[in-house]
Amino acid sequence: MRFAQNIILTAICGLFVSCVKWGSMENNRLMQQVRVFAEVQPDSALMLLNRINTALLSDTERAEYTLLRVQTRDNAEYDLTTDIEIFKAREFFLKEKKWEKAALACFFAGKVVDERDDVALETAFYQEALDLAIKTNHELLQGKILYAMGFTNFDRHWYTDAIAQYQQALKIFQTATDQYQQEIYSWVAVGNSFIVEQKADSAQRYFETALYRAQMRNDTALQVMVYNNMLEAYRELGMTDAAKFCGWQALNLVTADRERADVYINLAQVFQDENCFDSARYYMQKTLPLIAKLNDIYDLINMYHVCYQIEKNTGNAVKALEYFEQYTLYRNELTDWNKKQKLLEFQHKYRNAEKENEYHRAKSRLLGLASALGFMAVFLSMAVFRMKKKNILQKAEAEQKSETLQNMFRERNSEIQTAFLEKLQIIKDISLVNLQKTTPASFHTEVNAIMSAFTIQKFVEITEELYPSFNAKLQNSFPNANLTEQETTLCCLTLCGFSNKELALFINQSKDTQSVEKMKNRIRKKLGMDAYDRNIKDFLLAQTGYSENKTGQATSDRAHDEAI
Repeated sequence: MRFAQNIILTAICGLFVSCVKWGSMENNRLMQQVRVFAEVQPDSALMLLNRINTALLSDTERAEYTLLRVQTRDNAEYDLTTDIEIFKAREFFLKEKKWEKAALACFFAGKVVDERDDVALETAFYQEALDLAIKTNHELLQGKILYAMGFTNFDRHWYTDAIAQYQQALKIFQTATDQYQQEIYSWVAVGNSFIVEQKADSAQRYFETALYRAQMRNDTALQVMVYNNMLEAYRELGMTDAAKFCGWQALNLVTADRERADVYINLAQVFQDENCFDSARYYMQKTLPLIAKLNDIYDLINMYHVCYQIEKNTGNAVKALEYFEQYTLYRNELTDWNKKQKLLEFQHKYRNAEKENEYHRAKSRLLGLASALGFMAVFLSMAVFRMKKKNILQKAEAEQKSETLQNMFRERNSEIQTAFLEKLQIIKDISLVNLQKTTPASFHTEVNAIMSAFTIQKFVEITEELYPSFNAKLQNSFPNANLTEQETTLCCLTLCGFSNKELALFINQSKDTQSVEKMKNRIRKKLGMDAYDRNIKDFLLAQTGYSENKTGQATSDRAHDEAI
């Protein structure tokens, strides 16, 4: 009997150990596959990551899983604002002195902070990642970090620093193996930075070098990318003939529908700048079937916005309203889609937390059952031993049978009662085992925070409350500026304290801040701002007769004088 109990107990423990070991092996297999697909097929890699049982991960495996998940989501161009687990992974790798992985964790921690517009913390993370990458001689990672730092400084309008960091990244990519794409992107990034600084000759040299490198590789997609950037750069400088030439050169090389649609839209905007609205419509008409075929919401938003601008400038109010309604419809759909993606990410994290809780509960129940079986085995062994001892005493002390039987009866009665009470207590203890863990309140708080959002019109109304009659004063102060509705809206949002990244998300529903900066440059030109004066907000407040008091409340200079 004792042998059978030991067999059962051993089988239960063996089954538990086997399940855990098999689950760990499956996790390792999935992690290996994710490492293969993370760069080339990030969406497939994310599906594999979702199949990993996080309850079976050790601390080291959990940190590596978090790093791999954030890296894959970044490659898939997902919003990283919810990936706060990377901070714990960074601390773990630093504590364990795993410097190479710590460098990667710091790098992606900087990207998560970048999504939240915390520039100071973002810069600190990038610098820490760069120091660790230099320490581990990871040159390719150094290049990626420097490129990201250049992008951050470009976004802050620190173009000199951005150019220096782009050029450092460029030198690394030039010597690295199979990094010609990053090299060409770096050439283009430097060229774009020179364009913003109005250094057309320097920008031209970098663009031509990028184009030459792409031609050497016979990579038509990269050539089209370079031509498209040159088109936008020349358009920004008002060199419409050069811009159109670059667009036509790109059309001779383009093979993919998405690239062709981008070139058509850019050419349409060039002709719109020249007031050649028939040509602009022609290129937009060629864009419509391509965008409809791609069915990408970002492309649809961009296309209908350009169509709306063309019809608005030509005075075709009916058609402009039709395009604007389509633009608004798809923009709202994008907002809903982004909210759903964040909710899905929170749901995924919640499900993982539930799985881990269930695993710990099952583990506790199994340990409780094993303990109960162990106690029962010990108790039964003791009972058998006592029964044998009683039989020996009965044979040895036959002359005291009556007294012995009475003593044995009392002893047995006491033992049975004690055994019953012990069994009852064991069963009671088992039934009271409950290691249910509460769900973190932060999930609900963050989900509720996602659901709160304002519209552009709301912030325009807020601007009018903070700065009464601002739009009218802006029109009176600059009667010949001919600011478009979108440019006036951008001025209002700037007064509300929006950063370039927030403006890009609000106006264009994208993370590309270059279009916002280009729009700001056009506003500066129309308002006659000095080239060195980069602060539109202060300029607008000064020109429209407003000032900021110490508490941040906007007041009119004229009203202030009258009050005094």
